[in-house]
Amino acid sequence: MIVADSRAHGKSIDGRDSLSFEMMADDFKALLDTMHIDSAYVLGWSDGGINALVLAMRHHEKVIKLASTGANLWPDSTGLIPSYWKGEQKQYNETKNKVLTMAAEKNSYKIFLASDY
Repeated sequence: MIVADSRAHGKSIDGRDSLSFEMMADDFKALLDTMHIDSAYVLGWSDGGINALVLAMRHHEKVIKLASTGANLWPDSTGLIPSYWKGEQKQYNETKNKVLTMAAEKNSYKIFLASDY
């Protein structure tokens, strides 16, 4: 079993200014390539489920079988109750111009943006 520490999650640091599910799926492919693993059974939940789906779409040769739950390919307001979506918009608007100085703050904000694009 391989449990990846996605960029900007866990203990990893990502110094870039953006983050996307496509970038993370490409990271997973690179991880499998580096480990000399031709293909794997892939399991993902929530953001991991989105990553699993995107990995299968972008690099289908790497996926033997896929199980994904709690995921969507187009995370937008249609998957959320309106009050939750409004709260997320409010939080984004309140913090979008904040100057982030610490790596943990930057990573958390990129994860928030990747989840809510």
